[in-house]
Amino acid sequence: MKALIKQPGLAPKMTEVLVPAENVIIKVLTVGICRTDSRVVDGTIPVEKPTVLGHEFCGIAQNGKYAGQRVAVDPLINGLFMGVDIDGALSEFTAVPEENVFPVGNNLADEEAAYLEPIAASMAVTKSSATKEMVGGIFGVGRIAELTKLILQTEGYNIEYLQPGIQYDYVIETGPADLTPAVEALRPKGLLIIKSRGRTATIPLGTMVAKELRAEAVAYAPYPEAVKWLEANASLLRPFIGETFPFNSAMLAFETAKTTESVKTFIRVGQRDT
Repeated sequence: MKALIKQPGLAPKMTEVLVPAENVIIKVLTVGICRTDSRVVDGTIPVEKPTVLGHEFCGIAQNGKYAGQRVAVDPLINGLFMGVDIDGALSEFTAVPEENVFPVGNNLADEEAAYLEPIAASMAVTKSSATKEMVGGIFGVGRIAELTKLILQTEGYNIEYLQPGIQYDYVIETGPADLTPAVEALRPKGLLIIKSRGRTATIPLGTMVAKELRAEAVAYAPYPEAVKWLEANASLLRPFIGETFPFNSAMLAFETAKTTESVKTFIRVGQRDT
């Protein structure tokens, strides 16, 4: 089968590899490109061995209890991340443990179904100490910031982008490397919610100590909750969905993804059986 593989220190290359033979085998349909994928491609996030790229995807389960159903996947497998630490989804077939597999509704477009992972990541804020009664701010711009704001608003949270002169009960960081503005926007004893991965950040520890701030890191909401949100609110995702490229134009898709942060670019790997 064909797979887009990143070799350490080299550009990704389409390669013929064996079809996986263990776990739940998934025929890959559509893969979304996120900032993590782009950083692996350009080497900002290094891989230690040849690795199949991609982690946001949907496909058709070939075996297991969801055989024949369209599924999406939690890409964090035993502490290892698909497309970074272990093989990902930019291949004609991939394989994951059954506990990482989640069926998604037939009412969804493949691009919407492939959005499950970033939805679970954005919904992770609901696991924090932040409550709906608090006033929250989002620090950052772009797709993940807007998606986090959208999801929290649909869940009833009082959330907005940081505004000058306002002190917030909690602030969610969504990507900037210098978190000083986020820390300065928090009231004393406020909460800094950290949700980015794959990079380092500057945090003014002196200010945090002086204001007695708290910090909580969140990764994912439970995936069944993310599936429910996705199936109920898929129409709200349309402004976030960009162009879909064929698998043989995968590198053009990555180049396109670098030019826009407002919408997600997708790669169509396979077709549904008819």
